[in-house]
Amino acid sequence: TTALILGAVRGILLYVAEQRHLPVHEYTTSQIKSALTGVPTARKAQVRAMVTKLTKVRPRNDSESDAIATGLTHLRHARFLRGLKAKKTCTPR
Repeated sequence: TTALILGAVRGILLYVAEQRHLPVHEYTTSQIKSALTGVPTARKAQVRAMVTKLTKVRPRNDSESDAIATGLTHLRHARFLRGLKAKKTCTPR
């Protein structure tokens, strides 16, 4: 089944990342929907619309939309973490 194949692929990717000391970031569906639309229960059509609005890319299917949405979520999360790190290194006046 598709779920079994996806689980196997995920396991292989996690293994390879571990072997090469690569960081792995995982996001729930609710986190991705919330990052893009502000609503953790948004529908796929809403997420796809935001992907198109933010990137000017029109995904051909849900898989493309999901992949781009996940990437955008990670970019937003990484920027947030960099902002926190910068605040920690700033000294008060």
